[in-house]
Amino acid sequence: MRDSDDKLKIIEALREAPFIINAAKKIGVSRSTIYRWMESDKYFERDINRALTEGHKKLSDIAEMKLFQGIERGDLGAIKFYLSHNNPRYLARLNYIGQEKHSLLPGQTCELCGLEQPVIISDQEALWILEDLGNVLGYEIKKISPPENNPFN
Repeated sequence: MRDSDDKLKIIEALREAPFIINAAKKIGVSRSTIYRWMESDKYFERDINRALTEGHKKLSDIAEMKLFQGIERGDLGAIKFYLSHNNPRYLARLNYIGQEKHSLLPGQTCELCGLEQPVIISDQEALWILEDLGNVLGYEIKKISPPENNPFN
């Protein structure tokens, strides 16, 4: 039966690359056909979800391998990205990035995300790190001066 063969091929394709649209093109069926099969066949839906999970794990492994290759080459962007997401000494600096996004002043809290006052950075090296991280994350980083009546000085 063609449908069962196609279903197996789709599951295998998703284990390699977890994107339904790519699996559909590779097998020669439409995305809507895959979703229709998932809706009518709960075992197929379960297998699709397992294959997607496996594919995402594989893709994450590849991305991490590339990140570590960048670190080994001395790529400062890769080093900063890794440290900012894996070392608690660098995590606090991310608050500054999120705060700048919302243009908060010291003492304010973002109503959207709940972040508190921005971190004021005086160390030039920390500012460079934040600028590079901001570029990676798509934020514009600006060094701000605290207001004259700043209670945190």
